[in-house]
Amino acid sequence: MATSRAEEMVKRLREMQAATPEIEASAVVSVDGLTIASALPTDVEEDRVSAMSAAMLSLGERIATELNRGALDQVYIHGDNGYVILSAIGTEAVLTAMAKEKAMEKPRPSERGSRSIRRSNTKMISANTKVAIITWVITEIRKRAKIASR
Repeated sequence: MATSRAEEMVKRLREMQAATPEIEASAVVSVDGLTIASALPTDVEEDRVSAMSAAMLSLGERIATELNRGALDQVYIHGDNGYVILSAIGTEAVLTAMAKEKAMEKPRPSERGSRSIRRSNTKMISANTKVAIITWVITEIRKRAKIASR
């Protein structure tokens, strides 16, 4: 039996989470706040997360526009237990990812060589900054979401 596009996207989200242990959960939702694919914990209400994600991204876009910051790329929320990263996927969807607090820790000098993070085959990004790590995570999720939507 063939898998649906949503099932394929959930599979990709789970693969991404398995490959990136700092990502605890993720979901792709429509800009209208409806769940498209979700790899959220069972104790999290998908509908609420979807609605809040769409609303926050919309608010972020409005703030970026009003303050002349250009097109919105991502919205970051940092709490005591980690991060929520919201990112537009094209014009129709929002990616929500929950990252552990330690996802933003700076690697020790002995770990830098073994934990190189690559955005592409040729371009290295610094593992020393929050933005670089979050950008890499979002890029990976976007790639997987694009593959799943084909």
